[in-house]
Amino acid sequence: MRIDAARPGRPATDGTDAAAPEPEASPAGSAAALVAERLGVRYREAVLESVLAAHGLGPTDAARVIAAAARRDDGDRVLRRSELEAAAQRVAAGARAERAQAARIGSYRWSLAELEQVLAAYGLEDGRAVLSTAIALGGRDRVLSRAELEAAARRVAAGAGAGITVISDIDKTVLPPGEQGAPLPPPYPGVRALYEALEMRDGVVDGDVRFVTGRPAAALGAVPDWLGRERMPVGAIETGRPDWSAPLEEKVADIEAQLAARAGEPVVLFGDSSHLDPEVYREVARRHPDRVLATVIHRVRPIEPDRVAGMWLVDDYAEAAVRLVVAGALTREQARAVALAAQSEGLEITEAQIDRWLEAPRGPRPTAGGQ
Repeated sequence: MRIDAARPGRPATDGTDAAAPEPEASPAGSAAALVAERLGVRYREAVLESVLAAHGLGPTDAARVIAAAARRDDGDRVLRRSELEAAAQRVAAGARAERAQAARIGSYRWSLAELEQVLAAYGLEDGRAVLSTAIALGGRDRVLSRAELEAAARRVAAGAGAGITVISDIDKTVLPPGEQGAPLPPPYPGVRALYEALEMRDGVVDGDVRFVTGRPAAALGAVPDWLGRERMPVGAIETGRPDWSAPLEEKVADIEAQLAARAGEPVVLFGDSSHLDPEVYREVARRHPDRVLATVIHRVRPIEPDRVAGMWLVDDYAEAAVRLVVAGALTREQARAVALAAQSEGLEITEAQIDRWLEAPRGPRPTAGGQ
């Protein structure tokens, strides 16, 4: 695919953010070229190859980079080096999260022959989904038995396509503030159990949990590795613009992309009260009123009631789980398990309090004032 000469009235471009001769055509039939053609964008192959190499990405990542860059094109449908660089940073961050998930799977032992037999018996091809589901179901001794693989395969075969999409912020939503230069702290009590319960709602570990952050990809640092180490479900990570600009518009655009990728599924939104999450999620709910099942805002500092009108404002994730019973996203048994997990991770709550909460789970769905 070839980049044509620049439009009248603006400098010619070869995708490097500077004037240059008209570039050569991209390799016909390459995955990146096909994606670019479908999305109606153009790029220079040499620039793409240079960007991929700079970020440790290979040819198999090229199509993902093109798709990510196209979503943030400045409107001229020509992907310059700066746009490809930003997209490559995002793809590289997602790849790190995927490697962390693979490392988690790799820390368990199982029989490859048994896994292949189980996949064949249930007509499945995605071994990673079966392994991830088996780990979520059990495997606490770091060994996955044939019975655990079969239980996971039954879940995968029965539950595909029946889930809830989770869109979550990262900082102060799942990741508490930490000291400069110190290792990242553990997640807030109960949030991992809550996200696991939502991920497993359809019985399948298939990427229902998506993270959207205002951090640029270059500022993610150890976050992708932290998510894997803390066993947080991760389906994708969307990051902010390299210059930290337009956080509201960028987050809304990222969430739109995730909703398009999970077409038709209801969504639960998680954020916090420290920045723009309420405004971001209000705009998402305005655009998709039939898909937003619930919006949960973690109270980390005081917030005006009008900003969280129609949302659940919670102080901890045991409370969030109880609220999601009202929304229909969790059963009472699942909410109890989340609350007990939060208790075991340091939340000061008694089982009697949990029982009282579950007897009358905090009233109707919110309509005003962020009940």
